Parts: sequence; C-alpha cells; structure tokens
Amino acid sequence: MRLQPSFARLFVLTAALLAGCTSLSDLKTDISERVFGREELNPPAPLVEFQPTAAPKLLWSSKVGSAETYDFSPVADSNAVYAASAQGELLKLDAANGKEVWRVRADERFSAGVGLGANLVLVGTPTGYVMAYDQQGKLLWKSKVSSEVLSAPRVYLDIVVVRAGDGRIFGLNAVDGSRKWVFQRSTPALTLRSSAGIVIADGVVYAGYAGGKLVAVKADDGNSLWEASVAQPKGTTEIERIADITSLPVVD
Repeated sequence: MRLQPSFARLFVLTAALLAGCTSLSDLKTDISERVFGREELNPPAPLVEFQPTAAPKLLWSSKVGSAETYDFSPVADSNAVYAASAQGELLKLDAANGKEVWRVRADERFSAGVGLGANLVLVGTPTGYVMAYDQQGKLLWKSKVSSEVLSAPRVYLDIVVVRAGDGRIFGLNAVDGSRKWVFQRSTPALTLRSSAGIVIADGVVYAGYAGGKLVAVKADDGNSLWEASVAQPKGTTEIERIADITSLPVVD
C-alpha cells in the first residue's frame, strides 16, 4: 500500500513523537534511580563520631545595647575590650573579668564601631561624623565626612581611614581629625547599601566596590595603586546588573 505524502509525513511525525516519549521516559527513570539511590555512583563517606577535645567555658558577659540595623563589633587590646551600640553608648571593659571601666553616652547615635589605634577609640554616626575618644573615654574630636559611616574606622600610623556610605574613603589626621585626603570613584546608578569597610595591610587600603571592582589605594596619601574586576555585571536591567562587592577583602 502506498501512502499519500501528507499521511506519510503524519506517520513519521507520530513515530518520532512516540520515540521521544520513550526516550523521555527512560531519561526520567534513569534520573530517578540516580537521585533516589537505586544506583549510587558516589556513595557518601561514613560519618565519623566527633570527639570534642576542648570544652569552652564562659568567663564573663556584658550588656552593651542594641545594634538595630547597623553592624557593630567589639575590639580588644592587651587588657581591655571596647564596644558600642546604636544608642550612642561606648564602653570599655576589663578583658580579664568583664568589669566596666567606663561608659560614655554621646550626644548622637552611632552607626559603626569600634575602631582602635593611635591611642584612639573610634566610632561613626548616621549623620556622617567620625568621633575619636581617648583611652579614658574623653571625646577628642569629631570630623565630618560625606555621608553616614557604616563600617568601623581603621588606623594606619597617624591617619584614621574611614569609608563613607557613598563609597568615598577619607584619610583623617589622628591628632585633630582634619582631612588629609579623600579617594572616590564612579559607581553604577543602582548599588547595594553595604557595611563592608576597608582593610589596611602594609600601607595599602583595600576596598570592594559596586560593579565587582576591587581597589587598592595608598594609605598615606589616598592615591590609587590599582583596580581589578572580580565580577562582571550582566543582564538587561539595573537590578540584574548588580555585582557589588559587599564583604571585606582578605589579605594573605
């Protein structure tokens, strides 16, 4: 029997679809067997019973206050721990027993801290101030930067380095807070609000930026050393193209 061309094409298409269904069915069965354990290509290693070798013991604790929507981290030197809260409280604790050495209440709220160095205890505010206290809790100076401070100020020799919320990095005189330099670069129209700050190593300030950029600048004068791309923005919309670095760089 000779099939008409139209019927022949229909027959071939039907046969192809049936073959495809068979292939899909086989594929589904194969995936099911692999996922649900009928066929273990890479069986998991046996669990090893954990034997603890140390038992941590709580030495002391102290109530500092609330961080609210900001990021705060205590910092310690050889004999003291310094901590701050969003309510504008800064305190010094004895590292040995947690006893409060002093506590001060600022006339405004804090948004970042604590930084330590050059005999200074440093915090930042939502209104864009860097506040420097001495080791006895006395306010030495306040310095205004371009926008809110979301990460703890750092110290390099006699320079306080702080990053503002708009991405600018400032170098301030540790003695009086006067501005020594400022570093800024262009950013995309849409960026993430991040509390990632800066890292200083061997006289170089490292910072991550929007658009997947990592920059290195000289800590003594703020001049740019180099810039590298660690991620490439992709996509058709501003949101899809977000590739911001929102963590601290690690220097090894």
